[in-house]
Amino acid sequence: MSAFLFNLLLKPPSPANGAAAGGVNQPFVPYNIDWIFPKLRRPSRLWHIASTGVIGLVGFFSKIVIDLQCNQPNLSEQAWNYSDLSD
Repeated sequence: MSAFLFNLLLKPPSPANGAAAGGVNQPFVPYNIDWIFPKLRRPSRLWHIASTGVIGLVGFFSKIVIDLQCNQPNLSEQAWNYSDLSD
């Protein structure tokens, strides 16, 4: 927290911020924006593998739920189906 306050209050503004972006004027932020939790700045390889697996499982689960919902009988089509009356 003290590094945030130091950068916010005491760090002088950088005049060459917009020129370094290849002529595009970037907004100037006078303080350093770092990750809030220092332990989570660089996640481990296990975290990357686990998060990829969780994303895959969520996608698979949503596919199952959507397939179950799409296979339900459509009662409005059955109610308006007059083909049974044409005998």
